[in-house]
Amino acid sequence: MLTWSVRAAAVAAVAVGLAGLAAGCLRATELACAIDDDCSGGRCEPDGRCSFADPGCASGWRYGEGAGARSGACVGAIDDDGGVDGGADDAATTGDGAIADDIAHVRAEDEYVGTASLTVTVDVLLDTSALTATPGPLPAGVFVAAPQDGGGPELAILRALDVAIAPGVTVKVVGSRPLVVLARTIVIEGTLDASADGVTPGPGTGDLSSDLGVGGSGRLVDTSDSGGGGGGFGTAGGRGGASGSVAGGAGGAAHGTPALVTLRGGARGGAAFSPPGCPTIPGGAAGGGLQLYAATAIRLGASGVIHAGGGGGRGAPAPGGPGTCGANLQAGAGGGSGGALYLQAPVVVNDGLLAANGGGGGSGAGLQGAGMAGADGQPALGAAPGGDQAGPTSGRGGAGGVMTGPGQPAPDLSSNGNGGGGGGGVGRIVIRTRDPGARQGMSSPPPDVGTY
Repeated sequence: MLTWSVRAAAVAAVAVGLAGLAAGCLRATELACAIDDDCSGGRCEPDGRCSFADPGCASGWRYGEGAGARSGACVGAIDDDGGVDGGADDAATTGDGAIADDIAHVRAEDEYVGTASLTVTVDVLLDTSALTATPGPLPAGVFVAAPQDGGGPELAILRALDVAIAPGVTVKVVGSRPLVVLARTIVIEGTLDASADGVTPGPGTGDLSSDLGVGGSGRLVDTSDSGGGGGGFGTAGGRGGASGSVAGGAGGAAHGTPALVTLRGGARGGAAFSPPGCPTIPGGAAGGGLQLYAATAIRLGASGVIHAGGGGGRGAPAPGGPGTCGANLQAGAGGGSGGALYLQAPVVVNDGLLAANGGGGGSGAGLQGAGMAGADGQPALGAAPGGDQAGPTSGRGGAGGVMTGPGQPAPDLSSNGNGGGGGGGVGRIVIRTRDPGARQGMSSPPPDVGTY
């Protein structure tokens, strides 16, 4: 069952002013915190109050005695009107239907949050094409499509009052539209996953008709197959491995801007050459596009992960089997680039991990068997490895990009053989906040941090 804590089924506009937050309007009985060390074994929540571990709460945390009206309440709990119990950020809401902030990529008429608080305690699949959740269903009107402000792919907007993803829970996002979450507060202790899975893309990569950043395809001359290039986005993709004098597919170029003027996913890797009658060996898919906006704060907990890694390129099949190219051996495909992550809130605290790493390239087939697929870009600070060799005529795949590095080129083969695919480049991560000095933990690539 989808255990979202939803009390109000309708979605209405909730104006969110920031004057209360800026003034620090805590009651005299409340104790404010700035960092976890202020909480004597607990943690500092984005609203400036201390909470402490409690398995009896769906979020795993309960407010302490100095939290004013929220003292003793579970973090993420809701009261009878669908709002979070008491507190300074309740005083920051009005009923005129407008948000004080200009939300990136969202039209002015779409800039409002929901009235229902959502706590996710089981794994969920969000589909931005069908606008559905599995398990579900969602309340009517909370998940809708809307044009992107300034042009670009149509957005899938999910609205809530407060959002919490519990530890150990994964929310996987797929579909043709980038996902935008609009809420008052967002707390992620689990995983929000907009990554590609092999050749299945993340959300919001379906309109890349211009092939911007897509890796070049491999080539075949006589019996020499070269690998496909990796996709490029925040950094370039790696070149596919050459086979003798046959050059590998070009790595896709870096493109777009560090500020992510348009919200969309990355670019796919280049395919290996497929002669007539031979199976297609596609490049790894691109990581998706994901944006979070909170009117007060976004907090990524110590176990929290948000990632949009690229997919690993496919390896070539073994010769002679069903659905293969007979005795002909083929090359490996390039890895997909990482996608786009955009976080906007007055306070953004990252105690977890943000990642948009590139996928590894697949390896070519060899006399010892099939090539191997490259690894998908992982939520980690290490590179996704390319597929391993299957003998001396098999080219290894290039590693995916990580941190500020490009996708790695696949090693060249000096004589006739089957080259590997290049690794995909990293994606882009943007953080826009009123407090750029807030804690920013691990991130690959490093975020573009600025104010708004």
